Amino acid sequence: MNASPNDVLAAAQRLQQLGKPYALVSVLRVQPPASARPGDKAVVTADGIVDGWIGGGCAQPAVLRTVRQALGDGRARMIRIAPAEAGQMRELDEVLEFGMACHSGGTLELFIDPMLPRARLTIIGDSPLAAALAGLAPRSGCR
Repeated sequence: MNASPNDVLAAAQRLQQLGKPYALVSVLRVQPPASARPGDKAVVTADGIVDGWIGGGCAQPAVLRTVRQALGDGRARMIRIAPAEAGQMRELDEVLEFGMACHSGGTLELFIDPMLPRARLTIIGDSPLAAALAGLAPRSGCR
């Protein structure tokens, strides 16, 4: 059920090398009953969980929805998944709270940290401007 931290980090490294966006999702707090524990982590793409564990099927729809938003705008988010009507969402300060349809009664707080590939700059030509851009690209975070 719970993946080792090394497996999760290896999955993140593979996605990073492939230039694919993903989010590192970490469980911050748990109010039992819940299947996740504080410190559990998962690597999640817009298509779903690649590796790791952050809770069962009740938590995954809210996590996937939030990961897609975070990958779209590059902003990290904290979410809380608590007993309430399924699909219900509200914003509480800096925390997005989602209703969970499962009847377990537990609550999860998770941190979603988007990891986006570095931008690639393609320079065509051999002018002084092209040479200057080639020198500036790595300093501005471009490949």
